[in-house]
Amino acid sequence: MDQITQSTSLIDLVQGLYGPIEEAGNGVLPVALDFVTVWVRDDFEKQETGNARLGVIAPDGTLINQFVNYDVDLKTASQARNVTKFPGFPFKGSGKHLIVIESEGPEDTWTRQCEWPVVIGSLASAPFRPV
Repeated sequence: MDQITQSTSLIDLVQGLYGPIEEAGNGVLPVALDFVTVWVRDDFEKQETGNARLGVIAPDGTLINQFVNYDVDLKTASQARNVTKFPGFPFKGSGKHLIVIESEGPEDTWTRQCEWPVVIGSLASAPFRPV
C-alpha cells in the first residue's frame, strides 16, 4: 500500500493453483496470498459499521477453515479496505474451491457478498504449461 495515497496495486489475480496434489489430498499449499476486499457505504452521508468474515469452501461444499472475522468501519470514511493474509492456501482435494465473503445482518444472520473461485489441481490438469 502506498503510504501517501493509501492506494493498493493488485499485481496478480489467482484463479488456480496447480502442483503435486493427489485427488483426495487435503492440506495447505505453501503459497502466500493476500485477499483484498473494499467496502463502501450504502448512503455516503450515513456513517456505518459492520462485521464481515472470510472462509474457504471445498468443492464438496464444506467449510475448510474457520471463518476469519473482521470489523468494517465506515464511520470516518466512505470506503474501507481489508486485507486478509493467507500464509498458505487450505484445500480439500482437487477442484473449484471458493473464497467467500459474508456480512453479518440482524440476529447473527450472515449474507454471502462475494465468491472468488480458485481451482486446485495437479500439474497434469493445469490449463497451461509452465515455461
